[in-house]
Amino acid sequence: MRRETELSLIDRLLGVWESGTTALADDESRIPVDAYRSADQFDAEKRTLFSGLPIIIAHGSEIARPGDFFTHDALGIPLVVTRQADGKLNGFLNVCRHRGARLAEGPTGNEKAFVCGYHGWTYRLDGHLIHRPHAAGFPRECDRDLVPVAVEERAGFVWAVPTARSAIDVAELLGPLDSELLGFNLANHVAFRTVHVKRRFHWKLMIDAFLDGYHIKRLHRDSVYRFFLDNVNVADAFPPHIRSVVARKPLERLRSVARGDWSFRDVLSLTYFLFPNTVLVFHPDWVSRITLFPLAIDETLFTHTMIIPAGVDTDERRAHWDKTWRLIHENVFEREDMVAVESIQSGLDSGANESFTCGRFEFPIRWFHDQVERARQRETTEVGVARRNHGGVG
Repeated sequence: MRRETELSLIDRLLGVWESGTTALADDESRIPVDAYRSADQFDAEKRTLFSGLPIIIAHGSEIARPGDFFTHDALGIPLVVTRQADGKLNGFLNVCRHRGARLAEGPTGNEKAFVCGYHGWTYRLDGHLIHRPHAAGFPRECDRDLVPVAVEERAGFVWAVPTARSAIDVAELLGPLDSELLGFNLANHVAFRTVHVKRRFHWKLMIDAFLDGYHIKRLHRDSVYRFFLDNVNVADAFPPHIRSVVARKPLERLRSVARGDWSFRDVLSLTYFLFPNTVLVFHPDWVSRITLFPLAIDETLFTHTMIIPAGVDTDERRAHWDKTWRLIHENVFEREDMVAVESIQSGLDSGANESFTCGRFEFPIRWFHDQVERARQRETTEVGVARRNHGGVG
């Protein structure tokens, strides 16, 4: 992030804090409870948001060496991503072209080639079929290489579009945020730890929680609230993405510090929501990458990677990383945020609410749901046009 952008965000945050309020929309708004209950809407979201858009599936350091691979299944399609000797990433459907068996086993590993455990068909890391036992049994010439999927390494992360033979352009997806994220140089950071947690809640409920600074004083009173001011937030839309900042306690004393010495990550917590399902939280000395994968209407896979600067994973610092991981992941995320969101999930069918209220300072939640609805409407329009072009045949 450019220094002038940092200073501008600090100025705005100081302004709302000194005014005794926070950033406010013109009015409150409502989210229908059916946004989290409708099976038809959930299915449409999975089709629209989770099959055609680039989605972060790893940090680049998790597949750093030639021959490294990882598998990914949370998008409902088996994927395998490999790194070649020249550093290039390749993505494929993790499916043998002979009889459809799963090809790469295990979540991660390092291989020179992939050998199917069913019949021994063998593929290079670029997906090319190089060996078939008893090849005389397959006389017909046809394409039996692995089926590619689009992957791209950008801003330190591995992105994928989980549709066979698809295209990808992460810079286009990110728009104005592309240069901003590149400026953090997360490609020169490393993944210290990644965990995958399955919990019983609708995926959008957890996104809502990350877009809401209103709950910090109450929900996180025994964990991290001591570091923050109460409900002092600023947010900007970069459709379909959102950038938000929440004031930390040192903001109170900032006017006594020379402007040139203002420390961005000391006085605020920066969060990016990258549509449709990833949240980046910039802590004072590390970054959380959270990606939410919907498994069912009421079940979500919560993937969290702790990303730290390269070269600081020493024995002395490891104790620090372990301690802050326990605070943020085990306490804040698992014992506070997820428990609260599961409590919301448990009451969705009670009939107590037909809609949820977003206060004037909870407008980023409204932005998020508006973008989801726009994506669904685009799909409906495109399907309708396709059907008309084919004489009404569905």
